Amino acid sequence: MFTDDAEQVIDTTVLGIGVRIRATPQTFTWDFGDGSDPLRTDDPGRPWPEHTVAHRYRGEGTHRITLTTTWSAVFQIAGTTGWEPVAGTATTTSSSDPLTVHEARSHLVAGPTT
Repeated sequence: MFTDDAEQVIDTTVLGIGVRIRATPQTFTWDFGDGSDPLRTDDPGRPWPEHTVAHRYRGEGTHRITLTTTWSAVFQIAGTTGWEPVAGTATTTSSSDPLTVHEARSHLVAGPTT
C-alpha cells in the first residue's frame, strides 16, 4: 500500500480575513479489513518494487482497506510572514473499493510428451 504524503496548502477566509493553512501528514493508520490489528506508521508507503508498507492476508475473502491519516498544521494570516501552530491534530479517512483476496497454490504436473 502507499499514499501521497505531500503537505496540503489551503487558502480560506475567516471572519473576512485571508488565512493560509499548511497541513502536513504525521501518521498513517492502515486497517486491512480482515480483523488484524491496524498498522500505524509515519511511512506513507511506496509502490512496487520499492514497497515499504505491506500486509499478508491469511485467507481468501473480500476486504476493504481503510487509511486514516493524522495531520498537524500551521497557519498564516494574510499580509504576515510568520506561521503559527494549530493546536491539536486532524484526521482524514479514506477507504478502498472492495478487494477480493484469492489463494493460489502451485501444482507440479508431468511435462508434455512428444
